[in-house]
Amino acid sequence: MGEQYLFPMELLNQSINERVIYFQNLTINHKIMQDTMDALLENIFKPAGASIIMVFGPSGVGKTTLKRLVEMKIIEKLMPQLEEDRGMIPVAGIELVSPDLGNFNWKDYYKRALQALKEPLIEHKISFEKMINDEMKKVRISNMNPRTAPEFRESLEKAFNYRKPLAFIVDEAQHFAKMTSGKRIQDQLDSIKSIANITGITHVLIGTYDLINFANLSGQLSRRTVDINFSRYTLEKEDIAHFQRIIYSLQRKLPLADQTNLLEHWEFIYERTVGCVGILKNWLERCLYGVLSEGKECIGITDLEKYALSINKIDKIVSEVLLGESLLMEDEEKRKKIHYMLGLNIQTEKVQNRVTKKVGQRKPKRDLVGEIDGRDI
Repeated sequence: MGEQYLFPMELLNQSINERVIYFQNLTINHKIMQDTMDALLENIFKPAGASIIMVFGPSGVGKTTLKRLVEMKIIEKLMPQLEEDRGMIPVAGIELVSPDLGNFNWKDYYKRALQALKEPLIEHKISFEKMINDEMKKVRISNMNPRTAPEFRESLEKAFNYRKPLAFIVDEAQHFAKMTSGKRIQDQLDSIKSIANITGITHVLIGTYDLINFANLSGQLSRRTVDINFSRYTLEKEDIAHFQRIIYSLQRKLPLADQTNLLEHWEFIYERTVGCVGILKNWLERCLYGVLSEGKECIGITDLEKYALSINKIDKIVSEVLLGESLLMEDEEKRKKIHYMLGLNIQTEKVQNRVTKKVGQRKPKRDLVGEIDGRDI
């Protein structure tokens, strides 16, 4: 029985809520998660001039779990420095909230960032520039403008300098792009880059594939940004094998007395998860609560069908995933366009058309044969 189950057996005697909470708190570290985490940590500890790191992937792939694991790794590695500098915060971060009125609220962002950095007396911040500049006192700046609440912006920059976090991680960062005009979106980019450059703190933006278009608005930002794709499992042979291992591992960790072989239904599971582990785990959490509430001790195909995401929701997720993945693919037409703009095609043609004469090599021509004036030639 110990080989079949990977959970404390006493859980079987616990309440429904305790069993569900146990499963909810489990973290599944799989291949794509580990690869993405390794790439992110490498760029955080060795930024190589990148002030902003963007991590994007499909909804439900496990980005929030990635954030938590990365924060734990950073704290673990910087523990010796924390012993010496008790005021240091090794890593901090927030989850962006979706704006109520459709436009991103910078004042709210500054306040949440200060809270994440344990800044005291946030509501009592003042701007010294405003105090000495009478003209600024009369100006009313919208909360949607990055220049709003300069007292919070100044305090945030100082908090970064005092707390010295290795990175500031922003989850659901695609909400930065929620503005009514392209120019304002460009202002968002410039403001993020400015804070990162002034403070020297690497900013990690984690979000959906919408971040790709966000980053591509600025050539200067693209140069200072590292992109990391947190992908789903595809139907490639190697990915299928990894995905099946994840199903098997989760199945053995479900605190149920009787366990159905979920691998028998892996194709249906893949269909309703699109290869995203986060969607899979949330689905099994719903199944677990459902079967326990019904007094059952196993999850069958009928339970999977009952608690799966609807096909309409999956259709929307698949469309978003394929669109995002298409943005990452090398576009041959764009490559040709870039080659043309750089003049690479012209240079290639010149090289191909240039004829170089080798030493001792005769030029091609017809040789005369026969006799001329009685002489052999």
